[in-house]
Amino acid sequence: MTFRYRDSRDQQRKTMTLSSDEFLRRFLQHVPPKGFHRVRAFGLLHPEHRDTLRRLQLLLAPRQLRIPV
Repeated sequence: MTFRYRDSRDQQRKTMTLSSDEFLRRFLQHVPPKGFHRVRAFGLLHPEHRDTLRRLQLLLAPRQLRIPV
């Protein structure tokens, strides 16, 4: 099997040829075992929104009351 991919190191498009057994072996490494769920980051949980999430957490955090002694 021959396929194209983008190399993350140099952002170049490359071609790779693998036997069908090796291709399936590599592909199936990305399938989670039965009972496991894939965790994905959407919306505010995405790393791009880390600053916004932190600001919201601080705004929504319960405030402690200062009692004068």
